[in-house]
Amino acid sequence: MQIVKQIWEKFQRVAELTFEVLENGIDFISFQEKLRRELDGLGQEILKEVLEAKDAYLREHREKRPGWQIERRDDPKEMPWYNEAMAGEENARAQKRNFKQTTH
Repeated sequence: MQIVKQIWEKFQRVAELTFEVLENGIDFISFQEKLRRELDGLGQEILKEVLEAKDAYLREHREKRPGWQIERRDDPKEMPWYNEAMAGEENARAQKRNFKQTTH
């Protein structure tokens, strides 16, 4: 139930941001950036909670992972999927910077 509460709090922040825009009328670009950050944070929080719950389940139920070998890494940057995700995020930021430069 804790996961639902945490996700709901993040979702409420997205709703608050939307109402803020409607009431105060900030520009679209600022709204888009803030909304993207909030939704990215919401997605990351959901993913984190789901992965932690699944990890806890698999630790408690060894029979659900026959033949698995668990590797622990202290540094998430050693994980290939982490590097791919961070590269994708950096590419998105670079494209956004280039778009802003060409439109101004």
